Order: sequence, then C-alpha cells, then structure tokens
Amino acid sequence: MRERENLIGYASVTINNCFVVDGIRVCSGAHGLYINMPSLQDANGKWHDVCKPVTADFRKQLTDAVVEGYETAIEKMQATLDAAQCTPEKASVTDRLRENTGRVKSQPAMETSRRSEQSR
Repeated sequence: MRERENLIGYASVTINNCFVVDGIRVCSGAHGLYINMPSLQDANGKWHDVCKPVTADFRKQLTDAVVEGYETAIEKMQATLDAAQCTPEKASVTDRLRENTGRVKSQPAMETSRRSEQSR
C-alpha cells in the first residue's frame, strides 16, 4: 500500500531544454520537503513511476532544484501578500464624493458675476 503523502504543490521540470517532466509532486514529511515522480497504478494496485532519475546524484540534483524553486515561489507569494497588506486601501468613489461634498458646503458661495467671469 502506498503511504499517504502530504502534498503541498506540483512542479514541472525542463531538462536541458529537450525533456519535460510534468506532475512532479512536492511533499512535506518529517524530514522536510521531498518530491515524488509522476506515477501510475497498475491493475494489481501497485504504483510505478512513469519516469525517474537513474542515479542517486541526479535524483539529489532534481530534488534540490524542485525544492529550491518551490521555496522561491512561496517567498514571492509571501512578499506579494505582505505588500498588498501594507498598501493603504484606496478611497472609494463614494468616500471621495462625501469628502468633496463637505468641502463644497463649507466654502463661501461665489457671487454670480464672479462665476460668469471664471467660467469664460
């Protein structure tokens, strides 16, 4: 039976601009982040990776690259969220109209002849 993974994201990797692997699962475990390669279940219920690294060295390189990319994406999303929360909300049109109405009411009325001269 396949152990239940704590899935936190998906990744796609392009290798040497000539081979793409989609559906890599980024998971979190007791020892940190790890990846699972795309896999299919056979008729007997056993899971098989669709593609996989052949050497331990390449598996480590692939894992490190995917985890680094995931962490970078999370940092960018957090920075965007932080920036959005620090930005003061823009006043709505209704709020601006209310403010201007108060200002207009407090201004002295202009004489009719001055209005005519200013509008020209």
